[in-house]
Amino acid sequence: ALDPNNNTNQWNWTFSGGNPSSASGQSVSVLFNTSGSFNASVVVSNSNGNATVNLANPIIVNPIPQVNILQNDTVICTDNSITLNVSGASTYHWTPNIGLSDTTGNVVTALPEQPIIYIVTGTSAAGCINYDTIAIDTTACLSIGALNTITNYNVFYNASAGHIIIKAGEQDLSNNLLSIYNSIGQVVYHVNFNLSAGATKTIIETSSLSNGIYFVNLTGEGIKAKTQKILIHKI
Repeated sequence: ALDPNNNTNQWNWTFSGGNPSSASGQSVSVLFNTSGSFNASVVVSNSNGNATVNLANPIIVNPIPQVNILQNDTVICTDNSITLNVSGASTYHWTPNIGLSDTTGNVVTALPEQPIIYIVTGTSAAGCINYDTIAIDTTACLSIGALNTITNYNVFYNASAGHIIIKAGEQDLSNNLLSIYNSIGQVVYHVNFNLSAGATKTIIETSSLSNGIYFVNLTGEGIKAKTQKILIHKI
């Protein structure tokens, strides 16, 4: 009979619900896309033959918390505050610590002095982590009049080409300033921008940017565009 501790030279794993569902090697990695309880087994081999070993306990995959800031991306004056509420996890941590009443808790007050993007990281009771973000723009106040809003444009990240691409909707994007902010509110790209209705244009090559959440914003005379959120994940 096979002694799996005696010169074992091959390990073939099988995972129920795993990705991949099978793998070879003494040490392997597997991704589970859903939460639940999953069984696994390994066939070990050496010169005497092979044997199947089932894990004594199933693999328990806990769900990722659905962290959600209740407020949408917004515009406020620099001397106004906004209350931010978040739900979906057990504990929360807010960054950056600029203009915040607290860095923990499901309710905080923000009084930023400049455009900023707040990130809240939520941790479940099982220790799983997720996050949400909110962009707050402080460059416009009600005293200068309400701005028209462009909402029908889209931003894409092309991972294979490493480009950020913007597509105009049913109206021209004329005489705009295009700004891209990173997750802590720093401007990483800023350029004058024009694009005809329905057209598509590459706006930036992303080799100099780190993986993470970015925010794309268009502004023009009397016009403020809805902030678009993208995730850069290089392959």
